[in-house]
Amino acid sequence: MTGRALAVTWKPLWQGLPYGLLLGVGARFMTYALFAGELLSLPGYLLSTAVILLVLLIAFRLYRTRQMVQQYPWLYECRWFFAWREKRPSPP
Repeated sequence: MTGRALAVTWKPLWQGLPYGLLLGVGARFMTYALFAGELLSLPGYLLSTAVILLVLLIAFRLYRTRQMVQQYPWLYECRWFFAWREKRPSPP
């Protein structure tokens, strides 16, 4: 949802980094509270945060691609799920 929110509001991807870091802290706490995991585990935090940031990046690119293609259909076409390209003029 964070990646989607960034894409929908036209914010740059780098603004998702602080959100991802905070979500990593929250995920670490939930692991501690629900599963009696270690709270202050640096490898656990880094792994949780890396997974969260990866999902954030994928969601951001998916929604930004959809947004560009739907909002500017005369300029762009979908290249694949994560990219768009300028439309090529059709031959006469």
